[in-house]
Amino acid sequence: MANLLWLELISAVFVAMYFPIALVQTAGIVRGLLFRPIPTFLPPKPGRRIITVICTNGQNPEVVQQILARVQSYGFPIEQFVIKEERDGFSYSAREIVVPKIYRAPKGSRNKMRALHYGTLWLAEKGYGRETYIIFMDDDSVVTRDYVRYVYGMPYDAGQGMIHLRAVGHHLLSTLADFIRVTDCEVFCRQFNRGHVPRIAHGEGLVVRADVAAGIGWDYGTYGAEDLLMALYVYTRGYRFGFIPAYVEISPPTSRSDFFKQRRRWLFSFFRAGPVIREVSPFTYYFGIYRYILGWTGFIGIYLLVADNVLLLPIDPLVFSMSAFNLVAYFLAYQYGAASLHSWKYSLKMLALQFVVAFYEGGTVILSVFRPPSKTSFEVIRKV
Repeated sequence: MANLLWLELISAVFVAMYFPIALVQTAGIVRGLLFRPIPTFLPPKPGRRIITVICTNGQNPEVVQQILARVQSYGFPIEQFVIKEERDGFSYSAREIVVPKIYRAPKGSRNKMRALHYGTLWLAEKGYGRETYIIFMDDDSVVTRDYVRYVYGMPYDAGQGMIHLRAVGHHLLSTLADFIRVTDCEVFCRQFNRGHVPRIAHGEGLVVRADVAAGIGWDYGTYGAEDLLMALYVYTRGYRFGFIPAYVEISPPTSRSDFFKQRRRWLFSFFRAGPVIREVSPFTYYFGIYRYILGWTGFIGIYLLVADNVLLLPIDPLVFSMSAFNLVAYFLAYQYGAASLHSWKYSLKMLALQFVVAFYEGGTVILSVFRPPSKTSFEVIRKV
């Protein structure tokens, strides 16, 4: 009985700590259902140029080609660039920025950050400046036509929109786990970016004016978190960061091992870049820690419900009510993401496998602590 009481106490602590996330997510979902983001396209700014930049390690050339072709099909006068390493012998249907093998970033940044820093400075040297807006994409992400159209009249110096999933179903649990990314972006990215204070940023679809990107650079000397740091530096240096009411489409990991690699990279990118993030924005740093530790614990309240209804243990009414709300909010968050596919099949699969997905995602965070990635290599995953 004493062990059960301790379990009840620990569960109650998690319930109380998760409750703010549940409140914010639920409010954001309700707002999203009632007020869908409809792009208001401002007239194109005179002289504005848009370029897209894909940074690739050369392992997914066919996917990069598909992205280039899709953006080209939109019919806008867009220049497309691919930043690639010298060892990459593939010829892309875009202008190529080749990073020399001998190039070293001043602060020692490696891998993707090193390549982005070189590429951004290369563009500045070629005369891409204040009139040019860069849409950065990963080599598995593609912005929609509305995204590009909005950037032509965007009144901010930088900005970002929301994510949707594409190429789903290659690995069921990874697809279901990524539904929360859709919801979180709808809730947090929209909320913070509309207030012009970015707290969450993703590399997919980040838009930065060329001269601003070159002035800030991507050389932070960290293991990762370059997208978040770029957004934070844009804001802290006095530029305007805004919300783009359109979508960038991403693909979930295609296997369990790739899901683990991706989530582990994100986790350690944030914490290894922690000192820099904390220096730029303490709130963003502690907010990130809070979400990483508690963002997957919404299901824990089920234990209190079992304790109350099966074991007949006395549960504080307030804690019980918060626990029930957390559970509903947790299910709703994943269902909201699943609904974005407009497929009832995925909504049903999500409903049936909710707790499996919770352990699948939460267990990845825990396992990453015991199997950290190398500080010198940058794990990549298969793209589709």
